[in-house]
Amino acid sequence: MNKGRLEAFSDAVIAIIVTIMILEFKTPETPEIKALLENGPYFFAYIITYVFVGVAWYNHYYMFSLTKRGTKRIYWLNNIWLLAYFFLSDALANANREVAPERYQKIKAMPIYSTITRPYFWVIQVILLVAIYFFPPIELIFVMVEIYTIGNRTDKESDQLFND
Repeated sequence: MNKGRLEAFSDAVIAIIVTIMILEFKTPETPEIKALLENGPYFFAYIITYVFVGVAWYNHYYMFSLTKRGTKRIYWLNNIWLLAYFFLSDALANANREVAPERYQKIKAMPIYSTITRPYFWVIQVILLVAIYFFPPIELIFVMVEIYTIGNRTDKESDQLFND
C-alpha cells in the first residue's frame, strides 16, 4: 500500500476532527469581552486539545517519514488511532454542554470558580510561568500555597455537589 494515501487520509480525518471541535464553540450573542469570557473554559479546553492534536499529528508525520510503505497492520492501527481522536472531539463537545441551572449555581458559588474566572488569575499564571522558568522551585511553593488555600476555602457541601 502506498503510504502517501494513508498519510493523506489521516491528514483529512484530523482536519475534520479539528473542524468539528471548533464548530462546538458557541458564538457570543453580544460583542462584549464578558460574553466571550463566559465561553472561556471551553475555549481553553479547545486550545489544549488543539495543541495535543497538533503534537500527535506531527509525531504521526514523523513516524510515516520513517516508513517505506504501508501494510495492513499499519492501516488498521492508523484507523484505530484516528478513531481515538474522534473521541477527543466528543469529550470536548461535552465540555460545552449545558449544566442544569441549580448545579451551575452551586459550581459558580465555589471559590475556585470565581478565582479562575477573574482576569488577574491568568496574569498571575503568566507571571508564575516566567518565574518558574528562571527559578523552578517556586512552583513547589506555589502548589503548596494553592493546596492549602483551596483546602481551607472549600465548604463541606462541595463534596455533595453531584450526589443529589
